[in-house]
Amino acid sequence: MLKPITTPELFCTHDIRKIERRMNLRYICEAPIRNKMGEWWNHLTAIFYSDEAHPDGSNYAAVYFNPSFSLTEFFISDGISATEGYLYGKETDEGVLYSRYRHDCRSVSNKDGSETMVDGGRDYFKSRGPGGVVRLAISGDRLRVVDQD
Repeated sequence: MLKPITTPELFCTHDIRKIERRMNLRYICEAPIRNKMGEWWNHLTAIFYSDEAHPDGSNYAAVYFNPSFSLTEFFISDGISATEGYLYGKETDEGVLYSRYRHDCRSVSNKDGSETMVDGGRDYFKSRGPGGVVRLAISGDRLRVVDQD
């Protein structure tokens, strides 16, 4: 079964575990959320899930740094918009590689020496290299493969 590559880049694994423990959350993946104008925010955002919904929001928390304010303090907001629609990715030897936001060009080398690349986040989808296209969706506490070519 194909699994999305959800290794965090925004926070190290140690910091992810601290956030999970302190806030009683489970890390899902990095995915875009909508900003106040309803557009997809084009920065890394870590999405977490809680079994208990926040009184003023949902079961999803978005944790991120806002480069306009600070690169040393993180912000937390409702992450429900991360569950809207689909993310697109491509099959690789390591799992499903997906682009997390606009211009987030990511690539991996496959065992046969070829390279698979994805770009575009939720704004568009560009890809290169071997591997079928895969649709992904956040559901519950996981980023799941919805269907594939």
